[in-house]
Parts: sequence; structure tokens; C-alpha cells
Amino acid sequence: MEKKEKINAQTYLETTYPRFLQKNIKKLTLRDLNLEGELDLSNFDKLEELDCSNNSITYLNVSGCINLRKLKADSNGKLKIILNKNIEENLRKGIKKERRKGLVNFPAMNWSSIHFGFDNRLTEK
Repeated sequence: MEKKEKINAQTYLETTYPRFLQKNIKKLTLRDLNLEGELDLSNFDKLEELDCSNNSITYLNVSGCINLRKLKADSNGKLKIILNKNIEENLRKGIKKERRKGLVNFPAMNWSSIHFGFDNRLTEK
């Protein structure tokens, strides 16, 4: 089986989704693209759903994604996710809603390899 070449995550993002488009995207699927490295999605103001599973992303900044409700980032190895307190609350609400619908399967997510950090400067008061 031929091994695919890794693609820089940020370069892929900026090439595929130019800045003028980023502000209007609500759903972003970057699953299984062989992406590696850091990924900064702070310009995606309207982003509600993100799936960046099955890559080699090491750092994910979603601190500016104030509407984010659903995040899939499993199978990335060691991953640090940066978000603000409002996003954390939105994700918790989204998780509760998905659980009620029977759509959440968290055992598949390797929580021990994910570190959450907070950008408190972006927390609304």
C-alpha cells in the first residue's frame, strides 16, 4: 500500500478556502485529507460544524468560531484545541442535544490525547 504524502493543514485551508470565503462557511469537512501540523480557523466566524478527523493535526485554533456547536477531531494523535469559554458552552449544549437524539459516540474519541486551552481574551461578558 502506497503511503500518502502529508499536506500542511494551514496551507491546504488557505488554498482551498480563501479568506473572503472563510467568514461565511457554516460547515467544514476536512476528514481523511492527510493534513498535518497546525490549523487556525479563527477567521471562520459562522462555523457551526467542523470535522477534521483522521489527520495528523497537532494544534487546532477555533477560538474565533463563536457559533461552533459540533466538533469532530478524533484520530489526530496528540492534539491541542484552543477555544474560548463561550465555545466550550456551545459545544456542551451541542453534545447534550446530540445525546438526546442518540447521535453521540464519544468512546471513539481518544480524549487522553486532546488538550483543551482557553483564549480568555475572547470570552464575552
